[in-house]
Amino acid sequence: MAGSRHRGRRSFGAVRKLPSGRYQASYLDPAGTRRTAPETFTAKMDADTWLAMQRAAIESGSWRGRDDRTTVGEFADEWLKAIQVRDRTRYHYKVNLEKWVKPTFGTTPMSAVTPAMVRKWVGGFPTDTPAARANAYRVLAQVCRAAVEDGIVSESPVKVKGAGQYTRKREGHGLQALEVCALAEQVPAGRWLTVGTDVKVGVSWV
Repeated sequence: MAGSRHRGRRSFGAVRKLPSGRYQASYLDPAGTRRTAPETFTAKMDADTWLAMQRAAIESGSWRGRDDRTTVGEFADEWLKAIQVRDRTRYHYKVNLEKWVKPTFGTTPMSAVTPAMVRKWVGGFPTDTPAARANAYRVLAQVCRAAVEDGIVSESPVKVKGAGQYTRKREGHGLQALEVCALAEQVPAGRWLTVGTDVKVGVSWV
């Protein structure tokens, strides 16, 4: 029995069940300060996963030591400096962060961003800017995925289905009579089709 208890002992961090039925995880950082997860978990397995990510971050050297206070703006700035992309792509990311992401989430702790907040943010984009919405959403998603990898948060809150996609629309307009005549003048004479007595329309065959 003693051996069984020893094998089941946690080697890193601690998980305790709260009166609410949820689980709270904590661990000692390299300086000996106890760090508690910024949120509680519905399942013990989720708490264990969060602890595993904190341990991996410490062992890999990527642990930042401010996982419960790092804001989206702070983390995004560091992420932007570190990613390996072309200068043009980095500029594109920076524009999206400054124009769309930071005004809403810049001063919000990474750990405080929720799926509901992200849904509200997505819904606030002008209806005539689907490309801007999709691009900004994809940048925020990348930032949050990096935060998960670094152990800043346990799960990305960016989960709005289809928000990172949009369909390009082809726009056109009907030609006025004068525009049709101008177009007809550019078509070889052998390919004119007379419409009425005055307007000529170019028709091409394959």
